Amino acid sequence: MKQIINLTNVSLSINNKSILNNINLSICNNITAIIGHNGAGKTSLLKILSKIYAPSKGSIIFAKEFKTNKTSFLFQNSIFLNRTVKENLLHCMMVNNYDKTTRLEKIVRLMKEFNVYHLIDSNPQDISSGERQLISFVRGLLIDPQIYFLDEPFNNLDNANTDIIYSKMHELSKCVKIIFITHSQNDISALDPEIIKLKNGTIDNG
Repeated sequence: MKQIINLTNVSLSINNKSILNNINLSICNNITAIIGHNGAGKTSLLKILSKIYAPSKGSIIFAKEFKTNKTSFLFQNSIFLNRTVKENLLHCMMVNNYDKTTRLEKIVRLMKEFNVYHLIDSNPQDISSGERQLISFVRGLLIDPQIYFLDEPFNNLDNANTDIIYSKMHELSKCVKIIFITHSQNDISALDPEIIKLKNGTIDNG
């Protein structure tokens, strides 16, 4: 099976505190889940993989076809500008050099797919946390990522919207590498991912 990301002897310390210790890991499958107890280092590992954090030691190598600037990251608590949903989404697409009409067409299409188009002119502060989560998911897709990193993507979602994300993640995984964090066995059962289990900042092979 083809290796997509390879970590060799990766460690991370922040303020002299060891967060990750000597991680050796090959990520292969189209969907990968990072699991473990609170404080195990899951979010830190996800940020290392996405290059938000640089490791204190060790190396990370991506398969040649993956460009590390073609990635998206869904944070647990997404931040929006004090503008409408449409304006927030248009803003994040400016890096693609699309004209405004093309950007808006893509936004409308994706918002309809995720059943949130009716919120396009709303302020994100005025909608529910679950709706913001769906819009955050859409936002990450607008730049056509090759790898999508998701930190607890099912937070604040009811069952119906969770099922929408399950379906979209299955569909996306045909062309986008997905790496996500979860605490839920339901997510594991629904998505059948490759699993990375952390315990106290190390890989738990038990």
